Amino acid sequence: MKEKVQLTENAMNSIENGAVLYEKDTKVESIALLVKGRVELVADGISMVLGTGNFLGACDVGKELHSFTYYAKDDCAVFVIPVQGMAGIERILAEKPDYRGLLVTSLNYFLAEIKKQLQHLREENESLCGFIKEKYELCDQVATMCGFEVSVENALQKVENSMQQSLQEPEDLGKYYLECAKMPIEAQKKFFCGSQYVAMYHYREQCDVVNEFLAYCREQGEVLHRLFRCLILEEDALFQTVGKLALSLLEKGVRDPRIDQSVDQIVEKINETETFLTEKAGIPIQLDRDKMERLYFALLSGEGQAQEEIEKLDEPGIEYLYESLGQIVEYAPVHMRVKSEFTEAVEAFMSLSDKFARTPEATEVRKNISKLYYEIYEAVVKKSMDDEDIPLAVRLFLDYGFVSEKLLTDEELDTMLQLRPEADQAEDGCRVYTMSKWLQAVYDGVKETSKNEFDEDFATYLRRQLKEQKITQKEMDEAIVDKEQRLHFECQNMFRYASRIINGNVTMFVPILCSDGIFSNMQNSYMTEKRLNDAIRQIEKIDYSIFYRERLVSYENVDINKAIVIERVTPDIILFPVYGRNTIMWQDITGKRRTSKGRLFVPVWLEKELSLAMVQLMGNFRWEKCRTETGSHWNDFRYPSLTSEYSDYLQFYKKNSELSQERKNKIRAQLVQCNNKHKEVFLKDYADWILREARGAMKLSRVARTILFTYCPFSAETMKALEGQTAYSEAAKKYIRDNRAARKSLDMMMHKWTKAGLAVPQEILATVEYLKG
Repeated sequence: MKEKVQLTENAMNSIENGAVLYEKDTKVESIALLVKGRVELVADGISMVLGTGNFLGACDVGKELHSFTYYAKDDCAVFVIPVQGMAGIERILAEKPDYRGLLVTSLNYFLAEIKKQLQHLREENESLCGFIKEKYELCDQVATMCGFEVSVENALQKVENSMQQSLQEPEDLGKYYLECAKMPIEAQKKFFCGSQYVAMYHYREQCDVVNEFLAYCREQGEVLHRLFRCLILEEDALFQTVGKLALSLLEKGVRDPRIDQSVDQIVEKINETETFLTEKAGIPIQLDRDKMERLYFALLSGEGQAQEEIEKLDEPGIEYLYESLGQIVEYAPVHMRVKSEFTEAVEAFMSLSDKFARTPEATEVRKNISKLYYEIYEAVVKKSMDDEDIPLAVRLFLDYGFVSEKLLTDEELDTMLQLRPEADQAEDGCRVYTMSKWLQAVYDGVKETSKNEFDEDFATYLRRQLKEQKITQKEMDEAIVDKEQRLHFECQNMFRYASRIINGNVTMFVPILCSDGIFSNMQNSYMTEKRLNDAIRQIEKIDYSIFYRERLVSYENVDINKAIVIERVTPDIILFPVYGRNTIMWQDITGKRRTSKGRLFVPVWLEKELSLAMVQLMGNFRWEKCRTETGSHWNDFRYPSLTSEYSDYLQFYKKNSELSQERKNKIRAQLVQCNNKHKEVFLKDYADWILREARGAMKLSRVARTILFTYCPFSAETMKALEGQTAYSEAAKKYIRDNRAARKSLDMMMHKWTKAGLAVPQEILATVEYLKG
């Protein structure tokens, strides 16, 4: 197809075959009388060809924007007349009486052609609807008879919903002009040439009727497109449903001629409808024919190919994401007002040239999306808990924050569809939850609610509400066991608040996935349970004790009233459906129990390099775990701990005789860089401890190295690699001394079980192994 031609006004123009004369939705500045050749008109829901004697663009002078794109079907000649609105047409009709009859007569025939197209669209819709229903019912009947489970209710409902949008135009719409079109051409021309007023009056009404017919054509075209999607382009489309049934029968060594014949008929119907949509309705279609060809090949090949092809039919495709925003909003069981406002907000966001501009308009649009997003998400995730057939667009919304295919490139969509969440096969790793799975666990009571931004869990929050007399005791008792209130608390507090921090772009944050907000390769930034645990294990190879906690136990059978055992407690990791650069250590424990699991938040699309992000996250976990264990004494040097000794070290570094002046200057620079926050300095030192010191590259001060070796000791394997380096031997002295004392104490305890002829408890043996590093 060639580019739009430059038309010369008040002159005859030669137009090459395939060239564009006018483009849809551009301003009407002229009309063109077709003198030679044919021109194709294409709009939403209609495609038709006009011959000589027609005024191109004349039907849109009043609305000032072209309703069609005009393509030359042959080498054409047109005479171009400049117009400025209806006043321009009035001037032309006043100056050129011959144009009066020609203009009105050509529009009469134009209306008659549009009416024919509309009737064809309606007949095509009714025929296709009947065909799809018939085949779905046959599929259901055969599946039931052969003992297969096939769900067709949702698909049939989609067909019904599509047809409900097919409105019948009034019977008398444009009837006067349609009857005029049946009159002899010369009689029409002679009549309308006689009066400029009569011609102009008819012309105005013709333009209005054209726009009404076009609206009905557009609507019927949309219905046909939706029915075509029900035929081949949806996850539960007729082709996929019947195809899978045919392959399932084949796999069992059964063939049903009605199903085999239906596959042929469906493919034929797909081809016919695709041609109609493209050539008659002006709607371009992108169709992956590989699926049809593979299905045919599998049916011809026999049982061996059947199972493999069933799996391929289930593979997601971009075509399933058509109008994703509409699919998600339709799925969400929320008020129509919320659906409408969210749709409008996302569409406004899509129309922004700079989606992350700091302008008041862009800020307001992003704010509107954020305000409604979490209400939609909460409703969708709750509905999905009882749905075994969640649409692809909805699954991507829940897991990735995806809302519209228009906000991502085709390459990004392809990448997203190819991604698979890899599970971690080892049993000792961190459990990783997608946000939807986590919210379901909270809803079902498997997991406690997370703390909000004020460090309150749900129970604490309710107690404060009761204290402030905002709720009664009865309301509190009911709320504490109410699943929906627990879910709402988790969504509107933890999820909403932490998403912004995780994204890292606090002032311009929007919770939906958008190409303009992606700054790394999606394949590389995608987080899975396996990738996260692999990165964490690399840290554990160095800082082996990070997930181990002390627990007091007693064994009366051997007269041990108090013993300390060590047990491994890995935190849960929750994947947030956002693109972001930050990870969050949200809770190091759940509730009050010291041996409960913590909660770490990670974006499903991580912009940072994974290993660096995990080192920072583990450093955070180390610090907060120590603060919890030591309570109010976390920064009191009289109670030795990681946090108290590090705080003392940074607070009094100027008086520390073990530090050189050069080292003191570096510490001062660190504190300035970290806004005098001791935790931030520790995180930088911890990163050096894991990434550099563990490899023998000494970056820390002697004091910091000793503290870290005492509370974050290197594993035996790492120590062996650093053997012979005096700096590490010195730093390890206190750790080695304490470790020997603990092992000696355990040896004495184990002797009691041996002496009594009893088996040593597993937790004691596990503690012995732990102390070996």
